[in-house]
Order: sequence, then C-alpha cells, then structure tokens
Amino acid sequence: MEGGNTAYTFGPLIHNSQVVKWLEEKGVKAVQSLDEIPQGKIIIRSHGVAPEVRKEASERGLEIIDATCPLVKRVQEKAESLAQANYQVLVVGERNHPEVTSILGYAPGAVVIEKEEDLAEVPQKGRIGVVAQTTQSPENYRRILRRLKKSGFQETKAFNTICSATIASQRDALRTAREADVMFVLGGHHSANTRRLTELCRSTGTETHHLATIDELNEKWLENKTLVGVAAGASTPQWIVKEFLAKLEEMHSSE
Repeated sequence: MEGGNTAYTFGPLIHNSQVVKWLEEKGVKAVQSLDEIPQGKIIIRSHGVAPEVRKEASERGLEIIDATCPLVKRVQEKAESLAQANYQVLVVGERNHPEVTSILGYAPGAVVIEKEEDLAEVPQKGRIGVVAQTTQSPENYRRILRRLKKSGFQETKAFNTICSATIASQRDALRTAREADVMFVLGGHHSANTRRLTELCRSTGTETHHLATIDELNEKWLENKTLVGVAAGASTPQWIVKEFLAKLEEMHSSE
C-alpha cells in the first residue's frame, strides 16, 4: 500500500505497540519524520504537532487528517494566547512527551516544568502563564502552583488543562490500590499516562506491576494475594484488559 493510498501517523498513533502493529498491518504506518512520507495521508495523532510541522506537511502536498485531541488543542490555544500577551509560559509536563513538544510550538520561549525544583530556573520577575499537559498528575500540578504563589512573580495566570477523564482514572486507580494486595497497571511501557498510574499506585505502598501484555505476568506475584487490583492506561485497548481479566479468572478457577 505504499504511495498515495498509504496513511501515515506522525509518531505512533497511541503508545501501545500491539495496536501500532495492528494498524501497520492495515496500512497505517508510523513515521518519525515527514521525510519518510513520499505522498499520501498524514494523520496528526491525539498529541498534536507544532504549527511548523503542520505547515510543512501542507507544503509537501500531503492530505492532513487532524486527530488532535480537542483538550490538547485547548492547551495549545491557551499557551499561544498567553505567549502573545507577553506572559512567560510554563508548561507543567514531561519535557520529551510529544504533547508537550506540540504545545511548545505554539508558545516560543515556553519553559517545561516537570517538578517543583525546575522553577528555580525561571527568572523571578514579570508575568507567568501556566498550562498543563492533559495527562499530568493533579497533585504535581497543585504542588507547582503552590510553589509559584510563594515566589516573587509580578502575576501568575494558571489554567488547569488536565483532562477530567485522566483525573477520574487516577482517582479510581488510587482507591483500588489502597484496597488491593497487589496491583496491575496495563498499558504500553512508553505510555506516560500508564507510567503515571503505576507511580501513583506504588505511592500507596501496595505492590504494583506495570504490564504491557498478559505475557509479562509472573504468577509468583499472585502468591498469597487475596485481592487483586487492575487499572489500565488511556491508550490500552479493551481486548488487552479483557484478556488479562480472563487469565486471572482462569488461574483462580484452577486453584
């Protein structure tokens, strides 16, 4: 299907290798550079892209299919608006995450803040505008805002742009982890959302394992465990969750 009938995604459509492989079999190929696309369709994934990437794709004559998450678009717009109003833009998120990279494209000169300590690198003067990666931890965002309020900035304008579904997912995972004897978080190892769920569950003190597929399950982790908790990242397909739950049920029935 190479050529005009092939669809390409700028980076993997989602951070789940099983789904990416399935898509490639269907003719949807992930690339890391526009140079890898001879012609055809380019799908802008949910993380979005910087404006210059979109412009270049258009200049190359590629058909653009925009699948940017509406919530990510909102963050991009907020960052752009703050930058145009001469605020020093701070993006609370992971420095190398594709969503954050796309946001930075809308706010030249923006600074990425991963943790409170990063604020020490921001000159304590002028006006500060804050947005957050949509899958950020609400707790981390609040900690950074509290530190900002104690700093000597002239003005701080902050927008909580964290996805409400992410907040609910993290809250439910924490509640489950506090009750479980062992916790399994399902999702791609490159998924920031899934890694964050894993970190939150571990913070409760409950033994927690991050698994991409059922093949990574070590049955020893279930020894002497009565209550097993399961959570899944936003990009984890339902069939992986169902397969995992079925395996747990099968193991329980065979005891």
